[in-house]
Amino acid sequence: MQRDRLYPQTQYEWDLESVDEYGDIIDHNWFDNCPGTPTESNVELVLIKDIAYGYPGDPDSYDMEERTWAYVVNGFLPDYFQDGSKVPARFHTELFNKEGQS
Repeated sequence: MQRDRLYPQTQYEWDLESVDEYGDIIDHNWFDNCPGTPTESNVELVLIKDIAYGYPGDPDSYDMEERTWAYVVNGFLPDYFQDGSKVPARFHTELFNKEGQS
């Protein structure tokens, strides 16, 4: 295996963030698939994008370098993460399909 350069690996996950009366996050509930929009007023749904760099075939070599968020507002996922990168269309579809089942 060549170790002359690090390679990026991107991962996405959904999070239901519980917030207190000041808007501070007090708890996380992580999901691989969209859990649907929360019904509680103190819970926010967010899609998180992590980029880690490491060597292919060596999962222990990967370190997270970048993290960005896309908060669902009024049942809609924004087109872009907070860092300006585009939210992949599959996550819009996943949220839409999950809401259609509710």
